[in-house]
Amino acid sequence: MEKIMFTRRAPFNAIQGSNAEEKRPLLSCFTVGSTVRCTICFDEEILGEVVAFDAGTKMLLIKVPNKRGLSDINIVNLNFCLDVEIVKEVELSHSIITPAPPDLPKLEKRLHNSIEQRAKHLLNFKPKVSPMGQALFRQIAFYLGDSQVYWLEKENIISILVMEQVIIEPPYGVANVNGPQEATKLKHYVQWIVQKFLNKQH
Repeated sequence: MEKIMFTRRAPFNAIQGSNAEEKRPLLSCFTVGSTVRCTICFDEEILGEVVAFDAGTKMLLIKVPNKRGLSDINIVNLNFCLDVEIVKEVELSHSIITPAPPDLPKLEKRLHNSIEQRAKHLLNFKPKVSPMGQALFRQIAFYLGDSQVYWLEKENIISILVMEQVIIEPPYGVANVNGPQEATKLKHYVQWIVQKFLNKQH
């Protein structure tokens, strides 16, 4: 079957034949059961089966198999898609059953959380820092919260600042954790996080 491509600027409307007798009932332009490939921000691709589609909000639910033999449900906002490809369109019968509409408030909440996580990732990203340093930053933020960990750049040296008291300098080892006398307890806790993180790298 010929592949159909959409771009972000393309209108996502139902497409049907000009002959009324030959028209097939479509669930907007995405048919439940069809296989689609979505290219989202950061050039990430999602390939899976259409579960539901809401034309009003342009929300597309895609079921993607995972490594555990189960399936993950991905919510894709077509407004943020670079392109969408219908890889395989399911054959429709004349007695197609329209599925129940998706829970839009729940989808919007998941979308908001996803956007918030993306924003945090961009704010925490430091291109001049090694991948290990980036990963350690995220690990510390996981334990103490995103608002308690910052990047501190001074004289071309980029350190990790924890709770405005403890500093972890490159190469971000246990011996590179420093802090004032009054923050000894916090310093030891951060050293424990760093050591646990480094142990997982080996």
